[in-house]
Amino acid sequence: MSTVQENSMREDDFGPGNLSVDEVLALAEYEHAPHIGAKELGDSLLHSSQGQWRIRRFIIDQIEVSKARGDAARAARLSGILRHFVQRFPNTGSLI
Repeated sequence: MSTVQENSMREDDFGPGNLSVDEVLALAEYEHAPHIGAKELGDSLLHSSQGQWRIRRFIIDQIEVSKARGDAARAARLSGILRHFVQRFPNTGSLI
């Protein structure tokens, strides 16, 4: 994700029932998509029957890939994003 894309997203673009900036960035990384596409996908998934669970799974998959690559910093950052997501959307299940 480029710095330009990260800087163009503002917290006020994201409401309490939507994904956070960090969650959108994690989804964008997973999907290899621009942040606006990831935000739209995330908003759509949040309101579908299995969407919240799928977002959770995307983040977990990224944590596992990061650990496998030895990227502990990225895994830790994604773990924090996952904790925040599960706190906000508790029906997604346990952390891992």
